[in-house]
This record gives sequence, structure tokens and C-alpha cells, in this order.
Amino acid sequence: MSTMPARSVPHRCRQTLSNLALLTVLGLTAGVGIGAPFLAHAQQSATERELAAHSLHGNRQGAMQLAVETARARHPKNPELAAKLETLPWSVAEAVELAQWWTTEGKFGAARAVLAPHVGTKTADPRAALALVEVERLSADAPTRLKLLMKLGQFLPKHLPLRLQLGQALYETGKAIEARKLLDPLADLYQEGSVTATPDLVAVARSLALNGYFKDALAVLAKAEDGAEEPADQLAIQLELGQLYLQKYNYRDADSAMRKVLQINPHHPLARTAMARIDVASDGDLAKARERLDAVLRDHPAWLPARALRAEIALHDEDVEQAKAQLGIGTAQRADFPDLVYVQGAIAKIAEDPALWTQAVQAATRLNPNDGNLYLQTAVYLEMAHRYREVRELLQEALKRDGDLWQAHAALGVAWARVADDAKAKKALELAFGGDPYDVRTANQLTILYDDVLKSMHLLSGPNVDLRVHKKERKVLERSALPFLQSSVDQLTTAYGFAPKKPLLVEIFPQVQQFAVRTVGLPQMGAHAVCFGHLITSRSPVAEPFNWKLVLFHELSHVYHIQASDGRVPRWLTEGLAMMETAWANPRWRQANDRRAWDRLQSGSLAKLAKFNLAFSQARSMQDILDAYDQSMREVQFLAERFGRDKVRKLALAHGGGKTTQVLIAEVLGQPAELLDAQFATWLGQQLAHYAKDFRTDVSQLWAQQRLKDEPETAAEGSDKRPVSATTQALHAALRALQAGSGAAAGVLLAKIAKEPPGEVDWRPHASYLLMDLAVRAGHKQEALAHAKTLVDMPNGRGDGLVQRSLLFFGAQGAGNAAEAVKHLRAAQAIAPLDRTTLELARASAQAAAAAVLRPSGQPAAVKAAAWLSALAPAGEAQLRDFTKLLADSDPYDEATPRLFGQLAWAAVAPNVQRSPKDAVAHVHAVAHLRHAAELVEERAPADFMAALLEARANWASGNSKSALPVYRLAAERAGTATERAQAWCEAAKAASDGGDPAERAEADRQCAANQGQAGAQTGDEPAISP
Repeated sequence: MSTMPARSVPHRCRQTLSNLALLTVLGLTAGVGIGAPFLAHAQQSATERELAAHSLHGNRQGAMQLAVETARARHPKNPELAAKLETLPWSVAEAVELAQWWTTEGKFGAARAVLAPHVGTKTADPRAALALVEVERLSADAPTRLKLLMKLGQFLPKHLPLRLQLGQALYETGKAIEARKLLDPLADLYQEGSVTATPDLVAVARSLALNGYFKDALAVLAKAEDGAEEPADQLAIQLELGQLYLQKYNYRDADSAMRKVLQINPHHPLARTAMARIDVASDGDLAKARERLDAVLRDHPAWLPARALRAEIALHDEDVEQAKAQLGIGTAQRADFPDLVYVQGAIAKIAEDPALWTQAVQAATRLNPNDGNLYLQTAVYLEMAHRYREVRELLQEALKRDGDLWQAHAALGVAWARVADDAKAKKALELAFGGDPYDVRTANQLTILYDDVLKSMHLLSGPNVDLRVHKKERKVLERSALPFLQSSVDQLTTAYGFAPKKPLLVEIFPQVQQFAVRTVGLPQMGAHAVCFGHLITSRSPVAEPFNWKLVLFHELSHVYHIQASDGRVPRWLTEGLAMMETAWANPRWRQANDRRAWDRLQSGSLAKLAKFNLAFSQARSMQDILDAYDQSMREVQFLAERFGRDKVRKLALAHGGGKTTQVLIAEVLGQPAELLDAQFATWLGQQLAHYAKDFRTDVSQLWAQQRLKDEPETAAEGSDKRPVSATTQALHAALRALQAGSGAAAGVLLAKIAKEPPGEVDWRPHASYLLMDLAVRAGHKQEALAHAKTLVDMPNGRGDGLVQRSLLFFGAQGAGNAAEAVKHLRAAQAIAPLDRTTLELARASAQAAAAAVLRPSGQPAAVKAAAWLSALAPAGEAQLRDFTKLLADSDPYDEATPRLFGQLAWAAVAPNVQRSPKDAVAHVHAVAHLRHAAELVEERAPADFMAALLEARANWASGNSKSALPVYRLAAERAGTATERAQAWCEAAKAASDGGDPAERAEADRQCAANQGQAGAQTGDEPAISP
């Protein structure tokens, strides 16, 4: 998902510090000529080999079972002693394997006890020493760990991995100069060819990365990778590679490396935690990350990196109590574990807890008074919470403590960009890149933005909001987007009672990659636009059309929420309010999926106000996210109808004071959230009650309703325990067959149920629906239609529904029976007129009927379409236009229907454009339709030929040929073919004949003729030009 930097910079030559080769650094000899003495041990026993294999592949159960069996075999006469594994004498290899398991489980006493015989007061086995260091890293404070490492370093001065651990501890405690002096000689040894074993190569690579030589670290690991044959070596190398890439936001390569680790050891805690970090940072998949981390902590409850990240996930969920709970578990284990200290700072800021923030600052200062990471990491969390002002303040404080914290420089650059201050942004990013040219996000922003696209973008100033666009799109967007933005801000300022603070800038990027890099620093993202309070970034609707007016109005609404609440407004409220602001501004911009809302209501899966944000952060699919947006909008609509729009806006803005949403709901709305949840469910049921007439059967829902298990039953599993009827048992068997994927067996049972007379429960509609579904899936069209007809013909409409009507509609359409098809459309409209299925049928009907108007009479297509026109719009063409207008206004993302609507309007207007209409009222009505169609097409595709053509036609038909001519010229410029250019110029010539400038008419005539000739040459005939 990312790329390494292509920006040209001088290579940072590594200073070897060879003059330190004879110095003593903290009691360790700097020159440590080394092969791999820690690997030179006696031949492993069978037990050692088996334990090592279990550990390599993450098989805890196998390892523990082997240890128990070995203990019993060695102490057959003393089972009590054998049961106390940590007290038994084990070989070094055995002790290390057991200690590693116990360490991540939090059994630190047992781990220390089993290692103690091998880490004496004057001697230490290097394997046991490293294992003990890991015990202390996860359980002891930093000074204790450092003291242990200093002691072990005296015993094992030539052990590179141990030396690395000491260097890391020195860095962690603020002794950077000592750490660098200690670690730099490792690179000298590598250059001399003295380092060949994989653990040593990994230690050299990590030491280089710690000292800032990322490229050299990768080179060392590449050499190690070439020579690694054993799975254990491969795992160690890929683990280190993954961590290095993750530090530089290179999520693609980090993911690849960690996947290789997990192929060897699917339970590796570090690799699984790293994958969870990628889930969050790269994919935004909090649900997947949460699932991974919970699994890690079940297996390795003492793995503090996972504990800290799990607390972060809770912050994403705005579940401060859960975050504090995770923090409490972690700090009880090790109070100064850096990641936990950083999370503590974030929790404190998000929870508005000054005392907790002071504790975090004190803990970070004790650990390392020169470390700015507390402020940097807290800023990262606050950016996710949209508190951009505090982000800048925290990053500036981070750099006061550590001016070489390049990630903070990079983050500050992004923060300045968030307030449209590109001069400061670029300066900070340049500083970051100079110190760390391998940070992917920084490189992307400099190379893709500041060195490239921003140089080609023009700033268009407006009284309320400025617009920055690419020079090749300036003409289109200056004409359409710039005035729209000004009027939108005026409208929202009136609604909210205050004007947003400047600067306020909207940037529209011609390429998705550019938009994504500006927004998140990486070249991919799915959103159309993002608001940061003072800056809105957006994709361009020029190359890839979308309803840009809806999107930008939505994002402008966020400006007011973020600025007034200082970013504290919860996601559900700002999203729901922004969606309703667009609908209040223009009803055709309403976005809704009524059927899914009804299903969620019926299944009891609506989000509750107290935990609403979890619907976003714990979503398991894109559909879950869309459902969360949908309910947010409906929640705001309900609250606005209940308390008024101004009260809901006040609720959003009141979050600036730092109070919780639940408290503010009670204060602003005067009712507790729990009561509003119940009232909302009742309101929603009333809004969507018509879906009770939409019968459908879902296997999983019916399974849950019947409370079925996998085994057949002879008695009902409900509370009454009454005997189950034979028909019900047959249904249950059919459902089990469907769950097992056996459609044929289910079909036999369902066919029998469908023909049975109704018993206590009439299962015939369910059976017929499931049979219909099976037939559709199998491609048995006629069988599906027969079952659909059976359902809609059931008494009192009990089997009727949109799916059934859709099947019957398209069946009738395929059979050429327009009247029958329209009958099914009307039935669908009677159930749910604005449902997506119903709108699909309506669009198909309008398109079929339109040919009767748009095709020359007498053509077969026009004759066939006449039946559709008669059935759908018996009053004639005007009724069809009205129908198509309603349809075009019903879906803000429908691109085809507005064009069809425009064609129908022009068909009505064109005969009268150069003469007095017989029906002046009808003509005015048709011209209004034409102008409306032009607006609809333009708000979906502002650079589209048809948008300009319809606008020009509307101007001409309104009697203003002079204003039509420049728009016709614009249409010709946008034309993609000679036929389209001929159409625009020839109509312009006719419009100019109605009073235009003679020179303009002459040019239009010339262009008309020239393009007609080109079009004829391309198509082989003379194009028809309207009117």
C-alpha cells in the first residue's frame, strides 16, 4: 500500500567510530571480536529439540505437556516434586523454553526460578541471560532492567544480542550518547566480516536502525536472509524486517514480513500484535485488530505491547473505561513500560483528566527526561479524535524535548497542513525527511504533493472559503464548485449562528493518489472527501464523477462541528448531523437504506446512544459502516423532529466544554439517553411500518428465531416445551440442509411443506420464498417466477414483497408484457415507494417508456415502447417527465436517470424553441424540467458534455439565446466526439439566429459544418442534429 521514497537525498554515510574500538563503555569492551560463542553448546537432547520445535511453531500445549511428561519421567517416585516444574533442574535449553512461555503468561516468578541456576552471580549462560532480560523487560522497571543488563554485560562482553539489549535500554532511559557509542562498533565488526550467525546479524541490523541507519539495517538483513536456511533463522529475520518497515509506515512490506513469521509460528505474539497495528493504521479495520489482540492476550496475557495496543483500540472506540482497564492491567505488571505510559497520556487527554496527564508526564520524565514520544503519541491519538489544535501544541512540546524526533517533525508538518499553512508544513516535512528519508508518509507528501501536484494547483479566493484546484480543472471547478462553496457556507453560517474561523480551504485533487497522500500520507483511501476543521480535501468529480455537491456540503457541515467543539463531537453525531444538513439543504441529497434499517430494528441490533461510536469502530464490514451512517442520520432526524434542529446543533457544539455525550444529552435535550433509545425505536418503527408488508425469509434469521441447534429435535426448544409438529420438524430439517449447503435436500422438504395445509403455524410462505430463492440461485427462471406468483397471490398479501415483485416485473418485461410489468411496479410502490428495489423497477420502466418519445415514430423500438408509455404514463409525455423527475430526485448517485430526464424535457421543448408554443404553460413547465435536469447532471458530473448542453438548451428555450451561446461553446469544448461537437455547434448556430451576434453566428455555422463533416466521416453518414 506504500512506496519507499524516491526523493533524491545524499546518502547518510555511517560514522564507524572506529576510534572507540579500545574504549570501555559502561564496563563493556567496545572491540568484541566475535563469532557466535552463544551457539557453541553441546548436542541437543531429544527433549530439548522437541521443546524447541514446539516453541518455534507456537505450540504451547505440546511444550507444556512434554515438560510435564519429562518431569514425571525424571522423578517417578516424587509426583509432588515433579508437579513443581519451576523448581526442577533443567538444562539451559529446556529452562529457556519454559521461561519464554511463562514470561508471556505473566508467570514471572516461575520464569526467574527456572533460569536462576543458569544465571549465576559471576557467570551466565547467554541464552538464559537473554531470557531473563525479557522477563525483566515485561515485569521490572527500567532502572532494574538496566542494572541487570550492566551486570550481564560484564559476564558476557562479546555477546552481540545482549549488547543490543543494553543499547536499547540506554536509549529508553535517555542515555542516547552512551547507547550510540555502545552500538556503533557492531557495524565495524560486520564490515570486517566477523559477524555471520543469524542472531548476530539481526543484532547488527537493529543496532544500525536504532542509530538511524535504516538503509544499512536493511542491507544487513538482506544478507542474513540470503543465508538463512533454518526456520528459526528465517523467523528472526522476517520479524526484524517487519518491525523496521512498520516503523517507517511501510505497511505493505511489514505485512508481507509478518505473514512469513506467522506461517512458521501462527501464535507469535509480536507478529500478531504487529499485524493488529497494520489493521488499524493501514486498513482502518478496528474489528480485525481487536480480534487479533484479544486472541494474543488470551494466549499471552503478559505481552504488554498487545495490552497497550488494546487500550488504543478502546480509545478508538471512545470507550475510556475499557482503555483505563487495559492500562490498569498493564501498569500493574510494569508501571513504566513506554507504550503504556504513552497510552496513559492519550487517555488522560481524551478523558479530560489533568491529574492522569500529570502522572503520565512524570512517568515519562522519570523514564527519559529527553523523550518527546509521550507528546508525539498522544498527539497521534488526538488527531484521530479531530482535536487538531491540541495536536500542534503537543508536537511542539515533543520537539522541545527532542529536536531529533523526526516523526514529530513529520507529524507537525501534517498538522500545519491541516490548517492550510503549507509554508510551515513543508518546512517541517523537509526537516523530517532530512533526518529520516525512509519514512514513507513523509516521502510521499514531499514527492507527490509539494514537489509535484501542489505546484500545478491554483488558489481561487472566495469571500467565505478558498478553493485550490489543479490548473487543468480550474475552468470547470471555478465555474461550479467555487460559487457553490460560498453559498453553502452562507447557508450553514445562518443555521449555526457563527461563521467558521479562517483559514478555510477546500482542495480538490485530480488523482485519488494525490488526494489520499494529502489526507493520510499514503496513496490509497476509500473516502470521497475528508474535513479537518480548516481544510477539506476531496477527490475530483471531473475524472470520476460523483455527487460532489452533496459530499462538499456534508464536509462543510463538519467544519462547524469540529471548530466549535474543538474536535470533541462524537462521530455518530457529527456524521448524522452532516447527513441531515445535506438533506435539509436539498431533499434530493438524502441517503438512506430503509429496508436494512427495518431489518436492524426487527432484529434488535440498533446502536444505543451511550455506545453509538462502537457501531463505527467495531464494524466488521463496509456494510456495517454504512449501517452506522444510516442510523446516525435517522437518529439526528428523530432528535430534530422531537426537539428541533437548533437543539441538535447545540448538542454537537456543546461538546467543546469536554463533557460526555450522555451528560450533554441530558442537559441539552432534557432526557436521558436510555429513554431516547426507546423513543427512537418506536419512531423508527412508525417511519418504516410499511415494510411489514414486504415479506421475505432469511435462513439465518429463521434459524435464530426457531432457536435451532445442529442436532434434530423431537421437542421444541422454546420455554413451553410443547411437541414439535411434523411440518415444523420438516422446516427445521430443511433449514439444517440449507445451512449445510444441501439445496437439493432442502428443496424436497420445502416443496412438501409448501403443499401442506396450514397447521398451528403456516410455514407455506416461508417454504415458497425459500424455494423461490433456491430457484434463483440455480438459474431456474420459470420455477422462480412460479414461486413468486404463488407468494403474491396469497390471501391478504401475506406473501407479497419487493423481491417477489422484482422477479415478476423482469419476467414480464422479458416476455414483452409492459402492462403486467407496470402492475408489479405499482405493487412494489404500494409497499415501499422509495426502496432501492422499487426505484430499480421504476428506472427500468422509465427507460423502456422513454423510447416512445425519443425514437422516431414508426421505428420498432418506438412501437414497442408505446405499450410501456401507455401503461406507465397514460396521460402522456408530460406525465412521463414528471415520473422521471421524481425518480431522478430520489437517488443522489443515479447518473443515468437525470440524463434521461433531460432528454425527455428537450424533446418537449425543442419543437417550440424557435416558435410560439401552443401551450405556453406546458412549455414553461418543460423548460423548468430542462433546467432542473441540467442541475442534476452537473451536480454529479460538473465537466460533463451533457451538463453544459442541457444548460445551454435551457437558456435558449427561456428566450435568452445570448447567454446560451457561451454555454454551447463550453459544451463543444467538453465534447468527446465529433458528433457531440456538431450537436453543440449546430444548436448554437440556431440559437444565434434568434438574435445573437452575427460574428458568433458565423463561427457557430462554420464549426457546425466542420464537425458535421468529421462526424459523417467517422460514422459513414450524416448525423442528425436537433432540433
